[in-house]
Amino acid sequence: MKSTDDNNFLKINSILSDDVNSHFIFYGDVWASLQGLNDNSIDCVITSPPYWGQRDYEFEGQIGNEVELREYISKLVIIFGLLREKLVSEGIFYLNIGDKYISKYGNTPLGMTPYQLAYQMVRDGWILNDILIWYKPNHMPSSVKNRFTNTYEPIFVFSRSTNNYYTKYQESLNKDQIISILKIPVQKLEYRHMASFPERLVIELLKFGIRADGIILDPFAGSGTTTKAIITMNESIDLGDRDITIGIKQFIKYKFKSILIEANSEYIDIIKKRCRIRPENIINFEYLPIPTKQINSLRSEIIDTPGNIIYSQEDEELPVLVKFLKTEEEFYQFTYKLAHEETDYLISDDGLLFLGLPSSKIDLIWKLIQLTKNRWVIRNMIVYPKGKKWRPIFMLVKDIKSVGYKFDLDKIRLQHKTSNLISFDSMNFLGTRVKQPSSYFLHPKDGIITKIMNIYPNGLPKTVMVQWKNQDYSFEEIIDPNRSHPLVQFNCPKCDSILKKYHHYNRYLQCPICSITLWKSIDTIPKLIEIFSINENIQTNITQINTKKKKLKNEYTGKFKDSNKINRGQSPGARSSVEEEYFTYTRYYHIKQSLVCDYLNLYRKERGFTKTAITRKFPSEYKHTVGHWFRKDMGGSLPKPEDLKKLNQILSLDSSYVNYISRFGLKLQAVIPHRKGKNPGDFLEMNESEIQDLLYQLGTP
Repeated sequence: MKSTDDNNFLKINSILSDDVNSHFIFYGDVWASLQGLNDNSIDCVITSPPYWGQRDYEFEGQIGNEVELREYISKLVIIFGLLREKLVSEGIFYLNIGDKYISKYGNTPLGMTPYQLAYQMVRDGWILNDILIWYKPNHMPSSVKNRFTNTYEPIFVFSRSTNNYYTKYQESLNKDQIISILKIPVQKLEYRHMASFPERLVIELLKFGIRADGIILDPFAGSGTTTKAIITMNESIDLGDRDITIGIKQFIKYKFKSILIEANSEYIDIIKKRCRIRPENIINFEYLPIPTKQINSLRSEIIDTPGNIIYSQEDEELPVLVKFLKTEEEFYQFTYKLAHEETDYLISDDGLLFLGLPSSKIDLIWKLIQLTKNRWVIRNMIVYPKGKKWRPIFMLVKDIKSVGYKFDLDKIRLQHKTSNLISFDSMNFLGTRVKQPSSYFLHPKDGIITKIMNIYPNGLPKTVMVQWKNQDYSFEEIIDPNRSHPLVQFNCPKCDSILKKYHHYNRYLQCPICSITLWKSIDTIPKLIEIFSINENIQTNITQINTKKKKLKNEYTGKFKDSNKINRGQSPGARSSVEEEYFTYTRYYHIKQSLVCDYLNLYRKERGFTKTAITRKFPSEYKHTVGHWFRKDMGGSLPKPEDLKKLNQILSLDSSYVNYISRFGLKLQAVIPHRKGKNPGDFLEMNESEIQDLLYQLGTP
């Protein structure tokens, strides 16, 4: 490899002895830039590579935009293999990497990307000394409702040899001084780069035994946080650490040097400004493609006997099973059963399995991934403190296409730190856009709110008039996000008693009073009664609340102005700054697709129609659509309101169910706290007994 400047190698070598030019930027791709370093020259590497499928960094050869996760992992293993040669014998590599959900038909699995990568790196020659957990107390909020939201990321501690800075530091500590969980808030930056870890995290990692005048490398520099943290450490004696190795209280004066590798010109400009890097300390490297290398999947060895964990075939299927495995032997025994269908009858098809591992060893995590991937889906990896270490709990659901799993978040929400609910009194909603999504409507329209008839106590409008672009208008109800969702009631069609259990996706239910079997014919379909409905005559009571026109955000000039949507990610600040708040149509009720499927099929059979016959009554483009309304697996779908009208004409449906399926309300698209509390997140500061109590609540009726 040749650099663009023949004197570059002399500059690089001078880093080892030059006390003035202590921070450098290698401007180029990581593969080429690493080859510009001498072997055995780096004391510590701290980095967070681009996450797979997360952002577009807009340069050739970037990491993270690979089509398959396998290719992404393969590239990083190759890059880190070269990086290992650059470490001194005692050197340490701190790798921070986040995870990603992989889209597929059925329940979406968590990719387990960090742990798959770590396992392959160990196979490639790295020593994994520890896995630290970076818990983010101010983690990014999420609207996800069918799992625990992400609140932490792992940091893997790799080395070339067992005799390294990290292990020697750990050996110098008392047992009660050893930590594996770093509770550090996410740092807000003035720059548009959203992927940087906080400076405090870098500072804490560098205190774990790295020599005070060491050379630190970040091969995926981003906004330059690593060097910025090093500058802070070098300039402040308050950040010095006590030298435990000599047994006295002595502050260390840090004199770290750093090298950053970055290929994006925009981030280079940020680093120069943020870290005061001089132009002569920026070294250019020409692009070099990373050589391809296939990583073969390794089938884990398992104990070829089911062991002694016995469950009776007569045991009732559980909606939730929580099991903390205490030993590796028990781990192998239980995971054997997971891989060989011997737990299928124990947990319901829509149930949840929470499996606690006896340790956080990478081998056990890898084997669980391999053993469960053909029959189960990992939806969460929850962690909790265990002494000075941590333990993982995996949330597993069955990998079947016939039914989705049940996860009632409202049953386990935690209270907000503040009891004050959001108030909308200061917000002006006149002129706010209203959108009809194409997923619900054949011909979606856009409009704006022109009048407000009445409001909720928290200031959010309740009923509004929407003026559409075609000059039509309609009166709509806004669903208050801070109250319970509107309910419907199901009664027995024979004795009219209220049914607590009114439908099951794959079996018949009976009325507990009169014992009639439900859902066998249209005469046994439960009666549907709307308990809460909008005022149908709201147009007769119009009062305009506010006449001030809403200020739009089309003149926004902040740091996210020209950023791509993918680069804004889920950041509330980024979204609220660039994207205008708006209302969108959403279904008024929580509707089970399996219930609607059974309902439509019963009417179809009663009226003497086949699925093909109904399909022929729709335009030709519906050839592959109509069938999905009559299938109950995860490929099923609900008909759109216009389609439901057509079905009603064909099948003469019951009006109460038609209203139930086709009723919509407006939902404000904004980040707001939920009235019932917050998602507990996938880092639980609880003991095993408390965790078990929490998780079992998900299975309570």
